[in-house]
Amino acid sequence: MADEVRIHAPDEARRLEAVAVFLRSFRQESESSASWLDHFTRMLIDAKLAHLLVAVDKGSAGGVSEVGGLATDAGGDIGGDAGGGSVAGRPGGKVIGCGALICFPRVAWVALMGVDPGLQKKGVGNSLMSALMGHAADLGYKTVKLDATNFGRGLYAKHGFVDEYPAHMYEIPTSCDLGEQGGPRVRLDEEMPEWCLALDREAVGDDRRALFEAVLADGGKVIMVEGDGFGMLHGRKIGPVIARSVDAAIAIVRRADSFGANRIYVPHHGDLNEGFLVGLKEMPPRWELKCCTRMIKGEPVKQNLSLEFAGYSAATG
Repeated sequence: MADEVRIHAPDEARRLEAVAVFLRSFRQESESSASWLDHFTRMLIDAKLAHLLVAVDKGSAGGVSEVGGLATDAGGDIGGDAGGGSVAGRPGGKVIGCGALICFPRVAWVALMGVDPGLQKKGVGNSLMSALMGHAADLGYKTVKLDATNFGRGLYAKHGFVDEYPAHMYEIPTSCDLGEQGGPRVRLDEEMPEWCLALDREAVGDDRRALFEAVLADGGKVIMVEGDGFGMLHGRKIGPVIARSVDAAIAIVRRADSFGANRIYVPHHGDLNEGFLVGLKEMPPRWELKCCTRMIKGEPVKQNLSLEFAGYSAATG
C-alpha cells in the first residue's frame, strides 16, 4: 500500500479531507469535533506554526508536483494553502492519511497523525512519518516530540522516538472542589505579559510566543496569579498551566472552571505535584486521544518540569 501513496502539502479542499480522515481514524466523527479541528488546523496554519501533510492514493497524482523532496498541489507550499479547488475535479483525489509538524524555534512536534481505518497497518503511517521526519531535518530541527496514543507508539518507536512520561486528559467537574477556598488572587487578561512568556520558556525549554499570540487572537484569555503562574483559556480547555506553586496552579484552574472550562491535559512527569489532581476526574481509557505517552527523538531539551502542571493538548495521534 505504501508504494501507492503520495505525500504532499494539501490545498484547502484536501486540508478539510485530512480533518475528516483524522477524526475517522480515531472514531471521533461528531460535527462538533470536525468543526473544532477544522478551526484549530486553520489557526495553526495561518500562524505559520503548522506544516500539514496528507497521504493521497496514487490515483490523485494529476495536478501534483515535487517541492523540496515532497509533493505539493500545484501552486502550494509545504505547510501553506495552495488555494481553492475541488478534489472531485482532479483525477482520483482520495486523502487516506495525514500528519503535521508544529514548529517552535527549538522543538518540532508531530501532530494530527491519522490514517483511514480501512488502510491502517499497511505502511501509510510509516510513509507519513518518514516524510515528516525528513521535513523536520530539512528545517534544521535536532529535537522532535509528540504525544502518542497507544495505537501509534509502535510506529513512533520504529522512527527512533523514546518514552518520556504519560499525559492524560482530565475533566474539570462543574463547581469542582480544588483545594482550599480562597488562595492567591487571580486575574483575567487578553494579553500575555513578558514574565509569563519567560516562565513558560523556563518550563518547556522553548519559545511558544507565536502559539500564545495565535490563541489570544482567536479569543483565548490568560488567567494569571501575578508573578507566580498563568494558564491559557481557549474554548472549553485550560492549558498550558505554568506556575511556581501548586496553590497558584489550583487557583488558575478554579477560575477557569468559573468560565466554563471542562478539560485539562496533565503530563505525569516525576515533578508533578499530585495535590494538583485533587478534584479532577480522569477521562476513561476508551478515549484514545485523551491518554497519551509523551515521546522524544533527538537532543534533550533543558526544562523545569516542576513548573508544568498542564500542557497544551495539540500534538496527538
